[in-house]
Amino acid sequence: MCLTLEGNLMSLSRNAAYENHLRIARAFNAHDVSELLVHYTEDVLFQDFGSGASCNGKEELKSLANSWYESIPDLALEMDTIHVAANVTLGEWTLRGTMHGAPPWLPGGLSIDAEKFAVRGACVLAYAPDGRVCHERDYWNLADALKQLGIQQIKRVNQNEKR
Repeated sequence: MCLTLEGNLMSLSRNAAYENHLRIARAFNAHDVSELLVHYTEDVLFQDFGSGASCNGKEELKSLANSWYESIPDLALEMDTIHVAANVTLGEWTLRGTMHGAPPWLPGGLSIDAEKFAVRGACVLAYAPDGRVCHERDYWNLADALKQLGIQQIKRVNQNEKR
């Protein structure tokens, strides 16, 4: 069960929520997917609005995390601020790395080798009563990352249009 801001406030203390957010960031930076997943409920809903990725459950989140680490081996998250409100934490961060390959968010099956990027973003983590994350929403600017990777224009193709 995931509590929403409209639901009952949970008993997770402000310090515990803040520490949970930091532990998740540490596991992310260690590229330790097993440790990262400990902090999420089995039915977690993960939505990345920068990449368009959405995961339902730990297995899908595990697959997504592994694909990021494979294509960006030095991927690092620098937490700038963490705010705690009711049963959520809000984090502002900078994501940095060097692209080697093709993460799932790179359009058109493009592959990039040895290009560095740094993109600012924010996340909202909602916690279940047991203190694990049940819903995460990440927000970042894909266009900014693509520009840094040397991709200036992407033509969207409507699959329904006749060619």
